[in-house]
Amino acid sequence: CGLFSLCENMLAAIFVKPGQQGKGIGMNLMQKAKKLRRELIINVYKENQKSIRFYEKAGFWFVKEQEDKNTGHLEIVMRWP
Repeated sequence: CGLFSLCENMLAAIFVKPGQQGKGIGMNLMQKAKKLRRELIINVYKENQKSIRFYEKAGFWFVKEQEDKNTGHLEIVMRWP
């Protein structure tokens, strides 16, 4: 009901099936990812405030804001630890 994808230290994706969200599955996946890497970087669209709050709760912090070259949307780069 969920998965994550790592590419070196980049957390490329983390997904939880919509009907299973809010049950701790995302945090469990995040804990597994943290055990596999000493640091993690993630890019998240600035308008995706729900995801930004999730990453902040997971211990990620703001690094910078940039434009996604593929879409033109603003994204936030976040890092853990």
